[in-house]
Amino acid sequence: MISGVIGFTPALLILFFTLRDYTYPAVEKPYFDDRKVFIFLSFGMIAGSLFFLVESTFGSASILYLVLVAVLEEMLKFIIFNSRKYSGHIDTTFYAFSFGLGAAAIITFGNIYLGLTQAVASGSLTAAGILLFVIYGFMIAFMWGSTSAIIGVGAAKKEPVHYAVQAIMIHLFYSIVLVPFYLGLHLWDVISFGAVALFMLYVFWQTYSNIIPSAIPYEARPEKWRHNKK
Repeated sequence: MISGVIGFTPALLILFFTLRDYTYPAVEKPYFDDRKVFIFLSFGMIAGSLFFLVESTFGSASILYLVLVAVLEEMLKFIIFNSRKYSGHIDTTFYAFSFGLGAAAIITFGNIYLGLTQAVASGSLTAAGILLFVIYGFMIAFMWGSTSAIIGVGAAKKEPVHYAVQAIMIHLFYSIVLVPFYLGLHLWDVISFGAVALFMLYVFWQTYSNIIPSAIPYEARPEKWRHNKK
């Protein structure tokens, strides 16, 4: 129950918080189809299940493995959203964002479930531990939602490679800097977790306030997002 709440709540909150600016009643004409947002959220959950299965089965802290997984996961999104059907369309940004958050929800659920199971079995579950799980859930959602939106923006603007490289670099930072945390290295685990949490919050805010609005021509943007002409 707890793992389900922690797994799905961050992704759904971030989805609502971000998309509310681009649909009714914030704007008269929505920038995306609500039905497709939920369809891609579901597709993302399916993909997230596969990603989690692979990572939980073959997971490793080796740099080579982390680089390979990050690149493959981002390239899958790159291939999907830069296909002829979605390339050059503004709404692709929002469907990619939804897809990423769907994947994040399942990956978070799986990781939290495993972590809680181990904590309960060892009798080490505390309120601080649950808070750590919640922060971890938001970190995953920020990373997956942001990198997916970035790839979606690249597809919408027909600048796929530039944006894909950004997404891959963000994913690599997340995966590699968290290694000391996963290995339980004293002091460094706290530093790595804190660094990634703050960086993912920054990345999400930049994605929310600058990158996603940039997918829409300046004149067509919601009034709220006309502060940046890029």
